[in-house]
Amino acid sequence: MEGLKIAITGASGFIGSNLVRYFNSSNEVYALGRNNNPWRLSKEFNLVNFDVKDKQVVREVIATLKPDVLIHCAAYGGYHFETEPRKIIETNIIGSLNVMDASREVPIVINVGSSSEYGVTNEPMDEGNIVAPTNPYAMTKALQTKLFASARKSITLRLFSVYGYYEEKHRLIPYIVYSAIKKQKPMLSNESNVRDFVFIEDVMTAFARAVQKFEKTEKGSIFNVGSGVQKSVRDVVNELGIEAVWGAPIRQKEPDRKWQANITRIKNELGWEPKNSLGEGLRKTREWMEKNIELYEVEENDKFARYVRHSD
Repeated sequence: MEGLKIAITGASGFIGSNLVRYFNSSNEVYALGRNNNPWRLSKEFNLVNFDVKDKQVVREVIATLKPDVLIHCAAYGGYHFETEPRKIIETNIIGSLNVMDASREVPIVINVGSSSEYGVTNEPMDEGNIVAPTNPYAMTKALQTKLFASARKSITLRLFSVYGYYEEKHRLIPYIVYSAIKKQKPMLSNESNVRDFVFIEDVMTAFARAVQKFEKTEKGSIFNVGSGVQKSVRDVVNELGIEAVWGAPIRQKEPDRKWQANITRIKNELGWEPKNSLGEGLRKTREWMEKNIELYEVEENDKFARYVRHSD
């Protein structure tokens, strides 16, 4: 896949910045974002000042660029300290409406969803499930997915717990990996909390398959992007072969639940499946962080730094 003009909203974020780098080598990529400290993206990329909440700016930027592909990553509320309901709604709902309205002539639109849309389940999460979000962020992401699905032909990729290159240091896996590199014992709260961890390289190929197969999908198609395997916080620590200090009063124990993607649909319809096990993804993440450790020594690069020591 090459020669496309691709616009990515929320490009200064973890997912967005990786998408910019992934597609940039053989396409004309525009990084749309408003982060005043774009530590993930240097000026070598096509950086465009962009706020999804500003309807006029959104219209003007997309009308000027006329992209072949628009990937909508911009969101607010995914971090535990992003709690303002008005800002969550303005970004995820009003902002998404602005993007949808401005992208009517864009041939391929990919919306980024979240596994949190499903709520608490006892079975692997399936795209056919009735969603039952339990917090404002999840509620708005679920509505965002419905809006894209009903308004135009689009694909929503529901991402599970993505980890890898350029993730903030105080997210769970970067925090544990950084601690391992520094020969420190990470302070963690609950070893039994579970997630479906999926490596960033696999997520990038899922986006590529969504673009390649877009014309063959149904209007408003939704696809889970996960490993298809549930792992605990303890599993992550064990894979890295380090010791941790347990019982930090950061997060409460979660209810008994499944946090696991059913990835049958994306395998069958897009021909995608993850290639990296948790162990392989952690190995690659550690190697990358060791080579780029200077990025993790600057407090301004970590939006978590002023809130918590770590997050799991």
